[in-house]
Amino acid sequence: MRKRFWPVIAGVLLCAACAGPSTDIPKSSKDDIAAERRRQEIAQLQDYYAQIHRLDTVAYHIVTANREFCKQWLIAQIGLFAATPQSMPSKYRKFSAETLGLRWVRPTVISIADGGPAALAGIVDKDELVSFNGEPVPVTATLRWINAFLEDNGERPITVVLMRDDELKTFTINPVIGCAIPIVLETNPVPNAFTDYKKIVIQTGILRVLRTNSDLAVVVGHELAHVTMGHYQKKSLNGFLGEASGALVDGGFLLGGITPAVRFRITCTGQA
Repeated sequence: MRKRFWPVIAGVLLCAACAGPSTDIPKSSKDDIAAERRRQEIAQLQDYYAQIHRLDTVAYHIVTANREFCKQWLIAQIGLFAATPQSMPSKYRKFSAETLGLRWVRPTVISIADGGPAALAGIVDKDELVSFNGEPVPVTATLRWINAFLEDNGERPITVVLMRDDELKTFTINPVIGCAIPIVLETNPVPNAFTDYKKIVIQTGILRVLRTNSDLAVVVGHELAHVTMGHYQKKSLNGFLGEASGALVDGGFLLGGITPAVRFRITCTGQA
């Protein structure tokens, strides 16, 4: 009797072995895929400009606190970042208005350095710039125009007319002189920062590791010191080891041995 059931049992076991778990992946329409891609692009753009705000706040306090070391390479600072869809990179234009609240007709403020002149004057995010001292703020190449205006204007007060909640308002910004070297954010997952002596580049990867603004201030101040101390033959490459309390290595540079030019001038406002 047992011999009759052996073939049946063997067949059942064989089928069970072949029938392993399977996953049914739901089919997505082209519209669903496009919508998800747009959500991802919007999230990335919002994250990028949140990092811009963090870097701008730290950079403002570093370049103004260390202006004496920059000698003649100085420019007025107001701690304001504004843009329009047409002034954005082409790949962002389609959704920048939705993501950042930008308007096509006027430049929109999207970042104000904490504790900077624009913030102290009462200007806030989403304000729409109309004019500086009676000169219309253009909707293309907005930041380039603002930088040129500040270079000519110097420390003189700026009467800013802007649109807020569909009402024209007037504010006065008192610029502060700081180092003129641009400090830019580069999208790159590598935790690195460097200077080519024309600009300081902070890669997005290092912002993920530097958890406090004080840590970021050390990196920005260190790169600025390379420029102000005349290290023209050396390109600074900072590799971050460990957590934010770890060491930044650049020819033996450690957090405990900050360059003298910035040793007592790396404090900044905003979140610690």
